[in-house]
Amino acid sequence: MKKTYSPKLKLKIALEALKNDKTISQICQEYSVANSQVYKWKKQLLDEGSSIFENASVARTNAQTVEVERLYGQIGKLTVELNFAKKCAGL
Repeated sequence: MKKTYSPKLKLKIALEALKNDKTISQICQEYSVANSQVYKWKKQLLDEGSSIFENASVARTNAQTVEVERLYGQIGKLTVELNFAKKCAGL
């Protein structure tokens, strides 16, 4: 049966491997994880760790874009309603 690990645990193990306070063998024994898996998570953290910070700014930018589009839509709707009300009032 394949054992699964949570992303938090993977990060914790990879960070411990990067610290070099313990050997990889000690980490493997402590968490019951294979050597190859620890090396893989460590490499993944080194290779893709910077994307954590990039994704936060991209997500924020996307959320702002969605909000701006929503607000422009609301402005357009209110403009149409105002113009209709002006026509009905004879202004």
